[in-house]
Amino acid sequence: MAINKDEISLDREALKAAAADYHAQGFNCAQSVICAMAPKLGLDDHTAFALAEGFGAGMGGMTETCGAIAGGIMALGQVRSSGFDTPGSKGATYRMARAYCDAFRDKNGSTICRELKGVGTDTGALRSCAGCIDDAIDIHDFRMVQGPSHTNLIFDTVVPHNFPLSDAALRKRIQSLVETHDAGETKYYAVVTIDHSYAAIPGACKTDGKE
Repeated sequence: MAINKDEISLDREALKAAAADYHAQGFNCAQSVICAMAPKLGLDDHTAFALAEGFGAGMGGMTETCGAIAGGIMALGQVRSSGFDTPGSKGATYRMARAYCDAFRDKNGSTICRELKGVGTDTGALRSCAGCIDDAIDIHDFRMVQGPSHTNLIFDTVVPHNFPLSDAALRKRIQSLVETHDAGETKYYAVVTIDHSYAAIPGACKTDGKE
């Protein structure tokens, strides 16, 4: 099914509700994210479900990269890929995927399943599975706009109640992370819309205190 990539509109609250419902039915984190987004991305939800099955619990139960992130990056690929016949977009998609992971890590302190769950750590859980699913969707409204001198990475992010960084400090932090992915003469700038959640989320505000 063909989609107009310039006209994708994501109602993130509706997507999060759908993903939460899937998770409650027993879908893993990756399946919950990609199946919630599938109708907007021109994906068959049954196919998305099957493709994402092995990514749950940190890649096949290995507690490595969070499954919710995997589901989000699957969606990025569907939106950003130049297609089967012209496989030249992977570099740009990789950079966007890294920025996506950086934003998730900056919010929650890790992208690793066992660390997020607090498995084998003394610090306890950083984020629940349900929270990771929400975050994978909240930071997903990515667009790339290329200009003559640089490329803008445009996205929204939702920060939890009592997040320790100011909006300006968070934008500065995200921009510094984006700049680490500059490729030669290609420069990237982050254009970030920051939304605030007013519900307290225990363990969600992990930061090393640097700006």
